[in-house]
Amino acid sequence: MKKLSHTTKIRDAHLDDMDIIIELFGDLNYEIHNTDGFRRLFEIMVEERNTWGLFVADNLEKQEPVGFVSVNIRPCLRLEGLMASIEELVVKKEFRGMGIGSMLLEKAISFANEHYCKRIEVLSSTWRESYKREFYIKNGFIEHSSAVFRINKE
Repeated sequence: MKKLSHTTKIRDAHLDDMDIIIELFGDLNYEIHNTDGFRRLFEIMVEERNTWGLFVADNLEKQEPVGFVSVNIRPCLRLEGLMASIEELVVKKEFRGMGIGSMLLEKAISFANEHYCKRIEVLSSTWRESYKREFYIKNGFIEHSSAVFRINKE
C-alpha cells in the first residue's frame, strides 16, 4: 500500500465542498436525485458541528478533495450516553489503498472521542469492497451479528 499521509490533509468540510461530495457519492453508487434537498441538509449539517462531523481529505499535490467522511453524534438511552455513527466514508477510486480511508476513519473516531461517545458504529453492506477487504476490522472495529430492518419511503 502506497501511503499518502504526507500529501493528504484532513479538514472540516465547507459549504463549497458540496459538489465534490456529490461526485464522491457516485463512487459509492449513491445517486443524489434532489440536489436542492441535499444542499439544504448539507448546510444544516455543516452548521451543527456538535452533532455532525463532516471531514474532507485533500490531496495537496493535485490540490483537490479525494475523500469524505461524515459522523453523527446522538444520545442513546440504552448506553446512557452518546453514540457515534459513521454514515458515509468514501475515497475516490484512483486514491484507494493509499491510507486515505484510514485517515478519514481516524478523524471520525477522534471526533467521536472528543464528544465522549460510548460507542462508535459503522453500517456497511457486505457487497462493498471495503467490507470484503475487512477495512473496518483492520481499523479496530468488530463485526456484530445485528440485523438491519428498514422501511424505505422513496
